[in-house]
Amino acid sequence: GKSITIIFANARLALADNGTDLSLNEGSVVNEQAAADLKERLGAFTEHMKCVIWDWGDRFTKPQEHLHEVHDYYKNVSETL
Repeated sequence: GKSITIIFANARLALADNGTDLSLNEGSVVNEQAAADLKERLGAFTEHMKCVIWDWGDRFTKPQEHLHEVHDYYKNVSETL
């Protein structure tokens, strides 16, 4: 046998300076339909998201610490209150 690998992606995300957080902000490339769907569902919140991927690094291996980190981040972002 032969095999085939198919990868579906609707965005190339920007990597933050901290080396772990991935965002939809400057530097990302998003499929037109995916961008429209995100805007419809999340509005301007996408500009304030800490990370759009929640299954990497501490998010997976240290969930409690990660939840504290997320809480600390968002309590300082007034637009998300």
